[in-house]
Amino acid sequence: MDFEEFNMKAEGLVAKIKEQRPIGIIRFGSSTRQEDYIPGVSDLDMVVVSKEPIKEISNEIGFEYFFNHPNQFVTDFANGNPFIMNAIFNGDVVYDPDGFVENVKSLSDRGLEVTPTKNTLYQIVQGIGNQLSSSINHYFSEEGNDGKVKLLRNAHSAVRGIGIMHVLVSSGELPEGYNSILSKLEFSNPELAQFLKSTRNYLVNHSEVSPEKFDQVLIGEDSLGSAIKASEKAYVANAPLINIRVPTNELIEGYQSQVGKLNRTLAVRINNGEFNHLVLGNQQGKNYVFGLVETNSQQPKMIGQDISEEQFQQLYPQLKILR
Repeated sequence: MDFEEFNMKAEGLVAKIKEQRPIGIIRFGSSTRQEDYIPGVSDLDMVVVSKEPIKEISNEIGFEYFFNHPNQFVTDFANGNPFIMNAIFNGDVVYDPDGFVENVKSLSDRGLEVTPTKNTLYQIVQGIGNQLSSSINHYFSEEGNDGKVKLLRNAHSAVRGIGIMHVLVSSGELPEGYNSILSKLEFSNPELAQFLKSTRNYLVNHSEVSPEKFDQVLIGEDSLGSAIKASEKAYVANAPLINIRVPTNELIEGYQSQVGKLNRTLAVRINNGEFNHLVLGNQQGKNYVFGLVETNSQQPKMIGQDISEEQFQQLYPQLKILR
């Protein structure tokens, strides 16, 4: 659907949420800016603040509801939560009957120093790992065209997160939108700017991107695999600001050359919170997990072991987190 139709549906959803009398509603993200909106890809980013969870309302524009209590909302803002900061500083307040959101926004004018913190960077870095994990897991899944779009969105979001981190480190500010990030990176980091452009081009032209996968173990030399490789290359190239990593493809290739034949990759998890990069696969009928741990150190440790079916059932849902 085009930008105008999307926003008509968004306004209709906001009207239904208003009926439940929340404290405040903020819209933000690419769907609020026509120059950033991508038909069939952009979804509705919105913060709904309320004392009790609202009843979820079905929609076709990608809105996922997360409960935001007013106390937690203020705490997250003061602690530099990038999601909440982006909503408050760059979003549109579409419902605020008692002025709660505007009062929170004005805290910085009344002496509260609200600036990005180490916590802001930490959460951005966690998000980058989540997006990369999700893009790779979509690649190894059998989801058809929907999975392809999700994969490309996750890959682009990962590179976008790296760009936001660079801008934040260099200027102390959270940039607003794709064009803002790109313009700043073209000056400070042209190579990363090019990666950002390439993953966005994949996303915009997703209908032309081949969904074929030539190898279910390694990330193949097809268009989808190229998008992931570009994302991971940007990730690894900026490792001094993140953690020491290797691309997933190289991790699997190293395993293949040193340990043995991996028949199929099942799930990948790049976890910046617990400092690991793990691959779950199947080898000669047995389940196997391998990868890097202690990735926050200069010399991460390589691990690998067979796992039982019971262990597999416990581990698989933890690794295969698709966002």
